[in-house]
Amino acid sequence: MHRRSAAWTGAVVAVILDGGIAVGLISTGTPSSPPPARSPIESPGSVPPSVGDEVAADGACAAPDGQDSTSALPPEDIRWTTNESSTATWPVSDIVGPTGMRDGLPACFAPSPIGAVLAAVTFLFEQTDRSPLQTYPTYAANTSGKEVAIQTLNGHSDGAVQEVMRTPGVETAGYRVDSWSAERAVVTIAIRLPDGDGVTGWPIELVRVGGDWLVKLRADGAVGDPAPVGMADIREWPR
Repeated sequence: MHRRSAAWTGAVVAVILDGGIAVGLISTGTPSSPPPARSPIESPGSVPPSVGDEVAADGACAAPDGQDSTSALPPEDIRWTTNESSTATWPVSDIVGPTGMRDGLPACFAPSPIGAVLAAVTFLFEQTDRSPLQTYPTYAANTSGKEVAIQTLNGHSDGAVQEVMRTPGVETAGYRVDSWSAERAVVTIAIRLPDGDGVTGWPIELVRVGGDWLVKLRADGAVGDPAPVGMADIREWPR
């Protein structure tokens, strides 16, 4: 696995086990330089993104119209986006989300299970060229875990999530909806690395706040405990 150089002094690491990723979220080390300016672009032949304006001052998102609130299926308009600093691509939808911007980041996802899935995917892949101090304030719900994560990472290098997501060739192979209600969802995002034989499932808990899905970090500031999964348990993305 490709790794960016860093002086790891925290108690968490990211390693490959049997083709999977065993990841602890938070690490501390040398301060990282600001990421390069980015401008989301689409994969060749696809339609440019058409997310809406910045959300209201209170951070609330307008609920997308015409979306089945119980659907866990990929939307028909699924397409793949990327950015100028990464080779990774990930799925987005003009119907399900992101349909708006918050703090300069893609946001606003439908209240459906697939809306929670795409919110989790966006959270992970926005780490490919941004630090957690740039993304967590926007994508994480206001909990004690968020405070722990930000305090631990403040002034230090990126966490283990970024180390994994910035591996050249990283991709999402699919997803699984583990539980869902109007207020809370737990989804598993399947991540595949180019030098691994297996697929790792990254469980992410989300809560519905201000008309959007936000990631609920654990009390220790971690996202979840990734573990190898079989593709028989995963719904693959259409290509």
